[in-house]
Amino acid sequence: MGKVEGFKCNAKTEMQMTNKQRKQLIKGWINYVDIFYNQFAINNCEIITKQLVEHWAFKFDKRIIRQKSEDEIDTLPHGY
Repeated sequence: MGKVEGFKCNAKTEMQMTNKQRKQLIKGWINYVDIFYNQFAINNCEIITKQLVEHWAFKFDKRIIRQKSEDEIDTLPHGY
């Protein structure tokens, strides 16, 4: 399990996003992927389940993406 800006990445999360969607995010063809998950909370001694949706987006602001070919990209630092 990992964490990406406050969003936990686990096996259930990984199963909801296909490899095709990841490529589309990187290439900028789509803006985000909806990830559905359940969150447990306690409210007045009662356990409730909230069904939530997170938008998984690809924001790459520290480096420039350079496309080498249709299936390959490279990155360079800004100002290179």
